[in-house]
Amino acid sequence: MKPPPTFLRRQTGLWLTAAVLWASAFPGLAGNPPPLPPLTTVSGNPRLPGKFVWADLVTDDVPAASKFYGALFGWTFYAVGPYVIAANDERPLCGMFQRPRPADRPEAKPRWFGYISVANIDRAERAVGQAGGKVVSPPAKFPKRGEQAVCRDPEGALFGLIKSSSGIPRISSPRRATGSGCSC
Repeated sequence: MKPPPTFLRRQTGLWLTAAVLWASAFPGLAGNPPPLPPLTTVSGNPRLPGKFVWADLVTDDVPAASKFYGALFGWTFYAVGPYVIAANDERPLCGMFQRPRPADRPEAKPRWFGYISVANIDRAERAVGQAGGKVVSPPAKFPKRGEQAVCRDPEGALFGLIKSSSGIPRISSPRRATGSGCSC
């Protein structure tokens, strides 16, 4: 892995996202979470309710996942403590963190966990319940990130809700992977 770009180095203390996201998905694991970084460092970005705006990969093999996604999409990776940030042209796309597979559930697989932008967390939380879902972790405020909650849909799939304090990340065109990777 190469050193983080300048904008990431400035926020090193903030990039502990994964531990907090996972802890909020499983309230029994939560303690005092560290501050979360904003979704974007570019001011004036729009907020697009209903759009997936961040994702974390929970895996028992971050190096293998980094190798796969790096070869496939040309992503670069920056380790910040136990959390790994995937970037495209130095723009953060998502995060990854290591978590052992549960000993009592050998069928458990690595999984992506996505956050969906909302205009109002409280209204979204009520709507989840009315639609048959459940709030797993109630809304929490993070000064630089915004407000977020973790929910489960009626079939049991976890997802996050976020009202970003900074708008959503700018969409970037994927860089073509070099070598035998995908040329998508």
